[in-house]
Amino acid sequence: MLSDLIPVNPMNSFWDRLCSRCQCMVKAHGFEEESKKGPRFQAVINAEQQERKMKELEKKIKKAELEESLLREQLQFLQSWDPFVMSPACTDVRLQAAGHVVYAHKAVLAGKSDVFGKRLRFNVAQLTEAKTGVVEVNVLPDVLDSFVRYFYTGVVSPSDLKNYASGLLSAADRYNVQSLSLLCQRFIAKNLTIETALSTWEIGYDYGSDIIKQAVIDALSNDIKDILNLTEYKSFRATKDPELLVDLFESLVKKAL
Repeated sequence: MLSDLIPVNPMNSFWDRLCSRCQCMVKAHGFEEESKKGPRFQAVINAEQQERKMKELEKKIKKAELEESLLREQLQFLQSWDPFVMSPACTDVRLQAAGHVVYAHKAVLAGKSDVFGKRLRFNVAQLTEAKTGVVEVNVLPDVLDSFVRYFYTGVVSPSDLKNYASGLLSAADRYNVQSLSLLCQRFIAKNLTIETALSTWEIGYDYGSDIIKQAVIDALSNDIKDILNLTEYKSFRATKDPELLVDLFESLVKKAL
């Protein structure tokens, strides 16, 4: 209602309470005299105001759609991938993990990881690496390809995430690739089950991931006694650091309070 949009002072007449825009609309429709007697013309004014708001909303939607389209095009360009760029002919460094080699570019690695940046700067300690172009990395061989590809595309395939999320998280943590670390943390948190809750908690504990730890707490908080029935519980109690379970139980108790 128009009266809802205009500050009401009971000492003012209805006409006085109209803004200048509304007064012009009233005059245009020939309701000026009627407005001084009552709000019979409000339906007409409200309809025009709603139409104006709808047009403004349509403009905003079109603008948002255009921006979204541009972002999709940029993302598609950034994620485009030609395996040829990783061939020996196009690269200037070889990353090696337990004999498995992946070719890459120093500029890309250094630009996305300050750890690689420091490692690839020439110094005496790295004289052998500088001569051979081979850099030994502390990454699981199975995840090295996917890890390096992320530097170029910002994407990890669903199958690689499913199979190597914890390994990729380890690599991202070691080489300080924050966006990949968050991607892996969120995937692990989203895909945990009650049966894997304790091993998932260990991952969150090892990497200081509040995202993963909170997901485990939420999953187990309904009934703490269920933990004692988990298949993983006995092995954790027998072989893992007791601090893991203590930290978990304390977190669950805090949530329950």
